[in-house]
Amino acid sequence: MNHKEKIGREIINVLLIFLWVYAAFSKAINYHSFIWQIRNQELWPTLKELVVKTLIPIELITALLLLIPGMRRTGLLISALLLAVFTIYIALVILHFFPRTPCSCGGILERIGWKTHFFFNVGCLILNIASLTPEKERRSATK
Repeated sequence: MNHKEKIGREIINVLLIFLWVYAAFSKAINYHSFIWQIRNQELWPTLKELVVKTLIPIELITALLLLIPGMRRTGLLISALLLAVFTIYIALVILHFFPRTPCSCGGILERIGWKTHFFFNVGCLILNIASLTPEKERRSATK
């Protein structure tokens, strides 16, 4: 991996760490609102409670894994999974799949609108996947 690729991966990693820490803290700061919004989602009751109890810790653990060089790949995989799930949910919201759609994103993301949020998530997911792609695969794809 050349120097520019290393710097690019580090920048992506820092952005993802910031994203997950910001997401977790914005939910924690407005915890009662977060709980209300999750409990008003169109999800199964058991899934709602699981999300309420685990989402903030999972976001923080993901950021922590991204910080630890030996655990970074695991962090990137979890990050990609979370981004994919959230992006699919937002796509379903945009397609009017749910009768009501409270946003439990927190912070600035709950103010930007669903379509902008969708494209933000897609961009983050693309960067996340690009950072996961092994160097050998990227080289063979460009030949």
